[in-house]
Amino acid sequence: MAVKKKKGPSAEKIAAIFDFDVEEVKKIIETETPNEQDAVLDYLYNPAGWHDRICTTCGRKFAASYRFVGTCSTRCRKEGLEAVGLSYDTSRLAEDRWQTLKIEPPGVVPPVAYAALESLCHRFADNVTSPSDGIAQ
Repeated sequence: MAVKKKKGPSAEKIAAIFDFDVEEVKKIIETETPNEQDAVLDYLYNPAGWHDRICTTCGRKFAASYRFVGTCSTRCRKEGLEAVGLSYDTSRLAEDRWQTLKIEPPGVVPPVAYAALESLCHRFADNVTSPSDGIAQ
């Protein structure tokens, strides 16, 4: 089954909207897999549709498109399952795993991208006009 590439805003557009450096935005968007890239773009475009999580295996922050996702990566999922005596076949495609539920595989914004986004958002928030003084910083 071919995965459709979702079209989100470009790095240049995101950088212009938030007054961020384009190269920083590109580093965030260029994650390990196409699914992670789509997840990062979707998260940037619609953060309200995502759930901030803490990985049950490594303890790092990440975001997931479904509330019940507990691990940030395939590696952590495999390690977590092996810790309780279950095997996990990493060669099986996510689409095949989720096919029986008839839903799309969850999107995951990995910890590295999540931390970079969080840092950019804090910088943006620090530069926003304070409602009390009405003067841009």
